[in-house]
Amino acid sequence: MQVIICEACGQERCASGGFVHLSRLDRYVLWSGAQEGSVDVDDYGYDAFEIPRIIRTRGALAIPERAWNEWSAAIREVPRFERLNPANHAAVADAWILGPARTTDTLLTHLKDRLVAGDTLEKEAAMNLVERTLNYFRANAQTSFDRPLISPDEVGARIETLYFDGPAELDWPAFAFAGNDTYIVLDRQHLIQMPGTAS
Repeated sequence: MQVIICEACGQERCASGGFVHLSRLDRYVLWSGAQEGSVDVDDYGYDAFEIPRIIRTRGALAIPERAWNEWSAAIREVPRFERLNPANHAAVADAWILGPARTTDTLLTHLKDRLVAGDTLEKEAAMNLVERTLNYFRANAQTSFDRPLISPDEVGARIETLYFDGPAELDWPAFAFAGNDTYIVLDRQHLIQMPGTAS
């Protein structure tokens, strides 16, 4: 879906770029980075895949189902929540990673250059956990992701923030732990349990 349109004429499909990947994640509509194959590069060029600045700098957007369906009722072109495809692993990886100075392509280099440590994880352990998690998402990129969103209070999870050399807004609450369970953190109120950990 093209969410940033031509400033001169206000028409979609006029300017290149400004695309997001639209999908359903639990009770939310997720806006993440455009995925290859979803945009015709012959029509829009490779900059169609450039992540819109608001998502690149603030992270993926999650819009509650009720709000989305209110938009759908008011605007004919907005599809109903039920008609959207479920999020795939690539979209969830974007939702986990995107934020200040982070993309799936640059994450590991960013960690190597700027990561200091986590709340309890040393730099090397944090980098290894991020790399294993990223490899899991890459290996399953186009398959549907069907795990529910969980709040930290539901499972008594402790959030693990990774700290970078730089301003505090670069810090990343990346993981949460509860007993033997490991979760990725989409925001401080929404976690997803990673496969292979105890249920």
